[in-house]
Amino acid sequence: MAARAAGADGAATAALVAAAKQDPDLCDPRLWPDTGRGVIRAVERALRDYPNQQRVRGTVAHLYLAARLWREAEAAATDILATRRGDLDALIVAGRARLGRGQPEAALEVLDRALAVAPERADVRAARAEALLALGRGAEAEVELEKAVGVDPRDALSLGRLAARLWDRGQADRAEELWRYALRRDANLAGAHYGLAQVHERQARLAEAEEAFKAARQLEPANPRYHEALAMFFERHGRRAEAPALHQAGRQAATLQRATEHRRRRAQTYLAGLERAAARARAGDTTAADRALRALPPPRGPAPSRAATWRRGPVSRRWGRPRRSRRSPRARFFAAGNATLLVVTGPIAGWAT
Repeated sequence: MAARAAGADGAATAALVAAAKQDPDLCDPRLWPDTGRGVIRAVERALRDYPNQQRVRGTVAHLYLAARLWREAEAAATDILATRRGDLDALIVAGRARLGRGQPEAALEVLDRALAVAPERADVRAARAEALLALGRGAEAEVELEKAVGVDPRDALSLGRLAARLWDRGQADRAEELWRYALRRDANLAGAHYGLAQVHERQARLAEAEEAFKAARQLEPANPRYHEALAMFFERHGRRAEAPALHQAGRQAATLQRATEHRRRRAQTYLAGLERAAARARAGDTTAADRALRALPPPRGPAPSRAATWRRGPVSRRWGRPRRSRRSPRARFFAAGNATLLVVTGPIAGWAT
């Protein structure tokens, strides 16, 4: 990767070939669920002979966090904390990963430990503020945000969140200042554009308000709030003909948002069940593990509306109907050390002819 970055494609190819000879699976894309995991695992393997493995483990944890692979990030951080309970970076990664997984209470628990280690760190304060906001504890979050931006005023997200809190409490002048400051650090912060749009409209600077509302909508088209905000802005200022399409876009975005959240929760529930089964398998209780696995609903497989089946003879194609299996999956368990492999076998879907 370093050779490729330096423009030495030939050297990069030679290095990859040499690595693949030592580890053939490195270049098999079927083994990686996505590019992020594949690249991070490749980096981890490339650094396995690095003398400071503690630093390597920390780097890998941060890479997983940056790739938004929350489970892997938390697992890597937990592995570090098993031997270094007060490792600050690992605590922050674990807290951020739990926030990413929608677990603010669990995140706050580990971030409180980080705060005890380094109360002066802005990133710890900012992460705690995010967890507190998710828990509806806005006043406490505001205190944390004030401390975070006091230590590091370059953090655009913390600036934007603090500005929103101040705006809601009627401190419009300071909110505007912080939103402008945030956009100087991150011009793609949709929330700051939305905040300034409200400021501009209150100041009767309608052209600037419209531009800011549109910027927020363009940056986050999946957020229904920004479609609705622009629609209502047009309605307030005599441009009702432009509002219906925006309301429709807002409804579509809201529907997508609800569906995404439903799928996320369903996936988390299913994953929690698999983790319970894995824990029982690691303990050697395969009967309890199999029971935990059977308690889960069968995972949904591909379900196209129809499929072609073929028979012998000319012009012998006919369409079948999809048929779902209602049988529970069976599991085989292999446990060794910290690794547990669950192999689920059994029909997921079939075709009626």
